[in-house]
Amino acid sequence: MLRFGVESLVGLIPVIGDFAGVFLAVTYMNTIRRRFDVPPSIVSQMTINIAIDFCVGLVPILGDLVDTIFKANMRNYALVENYVVQQRKAAAAQDLEAGRGNGGGVQEPRPGYFPDVPLRFNAKTAAKTAIMGRH
Repeated sequence: MLRFGVESLVGLIPVIGDFAGVFLAVTYMNTIRRRFDVPPSIVSQMTINIAIDFCVGLVPILGDLVDTIFKANMRNYALVENYVVQQRKAAAAQDLEAGRGNGGGVQEPRPGYFPDVPLRFNAKTAAKTAIMGRH
């Protein structure tokens, strides 16, 4: 079964939909970049994914089909998720080495190390954090 998101549906509107998709993708990327302090190397990979998605999406009909399959936002999500998981593992290992562990149980992150934002950051959690006044 082929799943598709809002960006794929918006992309069906000629030209305007593609620009709206880029706007949404860049907004999402900037929000995630600030939340999780993503390094420039990952931001550049995310930007390339968005650019490919935009350029391919400009091609009528075929571009919309490829755009639905390419899923730049899901690729960007995977990049950030892998980065955050690695950073959390490194922080937990550092805490264990420094003797800040909690006796073999679940590692609590250091205060302020990662924002209080769920890893599954979607439209619902974005709206919730915006309402709560977090940036």
